[in-house]
Amino acid sequence: MEEKKKSNVGLIILVVILLLACVGMGAFIFINKDKLTSNETTSKIEEGNKEDSEEKELKTFDINQFDGTKVINGNGEVNYASSAKEVTNSEKKASLNGPDVEFLKAELQSDAKSVVATVNWAEMYYDRESKNYTYTISNFDSKIRKVYASGWGQAMGSDTIFYLMENGTVEYTPITSKIVKASVDSADSVQLKSYGKIQNVEDVVMIATVSASPANSQVGGHVALIGIKADGTFYDISKILNEANEYKN
Repeated sequence: MEEKKKSNVGLIILVVILLLACVGMGAFIFINKDKLTSNETTSKIEEGNKEDSEEKELKTFDINQFDGTKVINGNGEVNYASSAKEVTNSEKKASLNGPDVEFLKAELQSDAKSVVATVNWAEMYYDRESKNYTYTISNFDSKIRKVYASGWGQAMGSDTIFYLMENGTVEYTPITSKIVKASVDSADSVQLKSYGKIQNVEDVVMIATVSASPANSQVGGHVALIGIKADGTFYDISKILNEANEYKN
């Protein structure tokens, strides 16, 4: 009888050990499966972020491949030259007594959502004491990829700061004749801002200038400001902005 009890106790202990082993194995499988799923999810997120980063880096354009016939908003009335030049972030004017004078410069800050602009109002159009004024422009909803400063046409008067956004849209701040006339006597109180994105312009990767002339005439040429896409097609941005109030004489 006692031997039978011992045998039953041993059997019970063996069953308990087997049950614990099964539970432990199940927990091990569950934990590792959950860890594997977590690692796969993390890996996919990292791959997605990497692809997004690579995609942004790949979206550019070789200016040497520019083709003046690929205008998007053209109507056949203007011919564009076969070569273009990327705009920089500053503008200068010739000086009679020395080196060229920088009158407009825009520098992108480390947060990619603010720009410090330096403007010399007197050097732009007025014969007054030369002085640089500094302004911070920060009314942006998304990050800026690159900042440009340029005018267009045949003379000064359409000067503008352009912001190429990471999403391919283009925002702008006019520093035009109208703005200068209103600001030169109150430069310390001027508040520069982005006027928002240029409508119907998207997927731009570069801002450039190109010589343009009427299709049916060899005279009356001018400088056009353009926004180039990665495939080489481009918008004549100057044509669009010439219709805005800030650029009308």
